[in-house]
Amino acid sequence: MSESNLENIFNTTILSLSTPENSFSLPTGHPGPSEWLQKLLNTIDRKLAYFDEVLSAYLVLRIPSCDPPDEEGRPPTELITFLTLLQVGFDASYISPRQEHVDNAQESKTPRLLGPPPPGRPGAKPRVGSPLKPKPPPLIPPQTPNPTPQMEDSDRQYAVAEGIQLHTFIWGDTTPAKDARKDEFAIVWNGSDKEWMAIYRMDVTIVFLKTRVPDPLLSLTVSVTLREKPLSVTPARKPIFDLLNDREDGASTPTQPHPSTIGPPSYHDHFGDLEEVNLLDGLSSGTTFSKGADMALPTTRVASIIRRQAYWLPPLRTKPVAPIPSPTTARTSRPILRKAFRKTLRTCNGFGVRMRTIFVPYVLVPGVGDDDEERRQAGSEERSVVLCVEIENTGESSKDFEVESVKVSVSGEGATSHLICWGESLAKMQPNTVFPLRLRSMEQYNLLYSVTFLHPMDANDPIPKAGSAPPPAASGDLHRS
Repeated sequence: MSESNLENIFNTTILSLSTPENSFSLPTGHPGPSEWLQKLLNTIDRKLAYFDEVLSAYLVLRIPSCDPPDEEGRPPTELITFLTLLQVGFDASYISPRQEHVDNAQESKTPRLLGPPPPGRPGAKPRVGSPLKPKPPPLIPPQTPNPTPQMEDSDRQYAVAEGIQLHTFIWGDTTPAKDARKDEFAIVWNGSDKEWMAIYRMDVTIVFLKTRVPDPLLSLTVSVTLREKPLSVTPARKPIFDLLNDREDGASTPTQPHPSTIGPPSYHDHFGDLEEVNLLDGLSSGTTFSKGADMALPTTRVASIIRRQAYWLPPLRTKPVAPIPSPTTARTSRPILRKAFRKTLRTCNGFGVRMRTIFVPYVLVPGVGDDDEERRQAGSEERSVVLCVEIENTGESSKDFEVESVKVSVSGEGATSHLICWGESLAKMQPNTVFPLRLRSMEQYNLLYSVTFLHPMDANDPIPKAGSAPPPAASGDLHRS
């Protein structure tokens, strides 16, 4: 595939980033069905990002300068080759919603105060250690460009904004198990617009970070870079390379079936059609010289030290060796091309969670058996704590939420927690049937959990007086959820 054709496909490719309200999986078949394409085009992008959520972003590449699918519905080879060279990067950061703009025209009209001329003008004294002439720019351009990302009209003011970096990664690269992402790929033919659409899915966790700005914006930037060599094959990139292998297999042997069994590798599998040569065969015949030619042994074969010490010969005049170009100075046959797209979202809390605790005497929780009776009779003291979990929809997003479950974990041996249910769940003795809880805007639920724990009695512990109780604990801080 020619380099000019690759550059033409890259220059005509259009980038866009979609963040739908509800995430969905990409089609498994490649290319995907056209019905799924309508689902993607009809999605409404969200304007808010909630802290501590997993946000799904979809990079859509519109590629119009490629042939339509063949009779079997497969994409052309040049398109698949182009995708194997395409590196997709993702960057998420928090930026300030207020950007300072400097008007150059107004700045030039501002009168300057009289004073010494700045360095570099006539009459200015040169600084010590710094020449008047500015340093020329480096002759070698950066290997990978950093273009201004494309944006929507409403986000133009954040084109060059910088802030606190949240996540940055390359799509498809292998990550540790704890940081595993759900990277997916799909390619679909858009028959109405006569173009191919490549979709990359990327998931990112919106972690809450302390910033100097009270309400930061979430900046999502995706970039595509056309590399010289194909990228490494990873589980996420495997569907792209499988498409290329299917095209090559179909072009070479379209009707030949694949063998069902593969035998052990033979000599030709390792060494091809190389001829076997006996390197020690010439030792049996001895040394031979061509007839009519004298044996010539020039002094240039002797080392420089031996020439000077043993034979008193002058040193040889060596020709200057041309320097080997380094990777930074060597110019490539095709420049590295890059495009980028940026999108901003407002951030807010989905709902707030508070926890309040208070020590109370023994509480009989409905539906919970008296399993610790033997331990109490053996000399253990029972303590109960009622934990109130307050879940509040603050109304910042004007959206409704559903709480599917609440898990309360208490450290310590013998500590357990039980939900104090109500209504039908109390009658059925099934506390978890109260979920899911639907939280509308400005609504709040208070869930009571009975936390019990046992600890052995110690003779040195003071005997608590009757009617005395520990002071109530302070209310917990607001936790983001």
